[in-house]
Amino acid sequence: MERLTIRNSDGTVSQPTGTTVEAVFYRLADYEDTDREPAEIRKLEREYRTAVNELCAMCGRYKQEHEGACDGCRWKNPV
Repeated sequence: MERLTIRNSDGTVSQPTGTTVEAVFYRLADYEDTDREPAEIRKLEREYRTAVNELCAMCGRYKQEHEGACDGCRWKNPV
């Protein structure tokens, strides 16, 4: 998902130059229409990813996500 905000190093938030306030309101409305809290959405995402994606036996990360990025991962460096 494309971010509509930038988290600055001092903790403040700003918007990328291509982001409009209208786009932010539409994204917020889409979220509010779900009637779910952020924690619920994160939990659903974890459950979905576990169900459809294989975990790496060496590092425990999703293979599709890391695509061999783990240094000690046997998936990247077959024995």
